[in-house]
Amino acid sequence: DRSAQIKLADVPDIRDGDQVTLAGREKNGVFNALALRNDKTRAVYSIPTTVGYLMGATLGVLGVMTLFILVGVVFIAGGLWTLYEAHNYTRAASMLRA
Repeated sequence: DRSAQIKLADVPDIRDGDQVTLAGREKNGVFNALALRNDKTRAVYSIPTTVGYLMGATLGVLGVMTLFILVGVVFIAGGLWTLYEAHNYTRAASMLRA
């Protein structure tokens, strides 16, 4: 009985009357779904996270390489945040697959 939001790259196959299960977190009174499962077809929809892991690792390596000019701190922080978000999306999708 709450509102929910989800952003996906593909349009999920959901019809009127289908029951869905969402995995995510609540923020400012709105449930932000990170993954969606259609309970009728058991299909799980989520954002692919491979690019997020690659970007996070790349930013981390760039951060270590540029740490001597203090710009590296920003790259390392961005890389850690990107890895954290990718992990959250992966965990949400795996919860729905189990």
